[in-house]
Amino acid sequence: MVAVTLLSILAGSLTMAIKHMRNLTSSSSVQSTLQLSAERAMKRIAADLSRSGTIAMPGGNVPFRFDDGNPITFFQNHAHAPAQHHAVAGDSDFGPSTELVFAQPQENDLPGSYGNDVPDIDANADLIWDAVEFSYVLITGPDGINYLQRRTDAANPVTIASNVERVVFDDQISSGNVLPVESLRVRLFFRKLDAQGVLHRHSVEQIIKLRNGV
Repeated sequence: MVAVTLLSILAGSLTMAIKHMRNLTSSSSVQSTLQLSAERAMKRIAADLSRSGTIAMPGGNVPFRFDDGNPITFFQNHAHAPAQHHAVAGDSDFGPSTELVFAQPQENDLPGSYGNDVPDIDANADLIWDAVEFSYVLITGPDGINYLQRRTDAANPVTIASNVERVVFDDQISSGNVLPVESLRVRLFFRKLDAQGVLHRHSVEQIIKLRNGV
């Protein structure tokens, strides 16, 4: 009886230890996934915006910032249903998302080429800007998950990251003149529940210098 009791206690302890290790593994995996997603998304955004610039387009001047899918005045074709926010007042990721419309230089590479990443210039050696309107927006998918998308002319969405609670693009004015002229600060906030229902968060921030201004 004593032996059976000891074995039962040992088995119970072993089961609890295994469960605890699984929880730790799951928690670590979710956190690592968020960090990797943040790094990849920021790398993609930085590559885009470092090639961008401040220019006048038919719809208005870009970069153009707007909150939670509502451009209000300009670039109405980029309007969309706002993403669902789960953060509450007091959370580090609480607040509206600020989305962005931006431009890219024109690159007329030869047919069949892979692109040389060298923008076209005119007779005065000025950059020629593409008429396409690019944007970064945050939407909630049918699965209830928030996705950061890169769109071309308000269509053809490409998912950059998932489980994004909030995205913020700041310029010199919106930052209270903290940022340098012709630069943008990008902030990404991620959150996700693990298998045990524990909330994990991760955020990343970067200041990106634009290519040029007018």
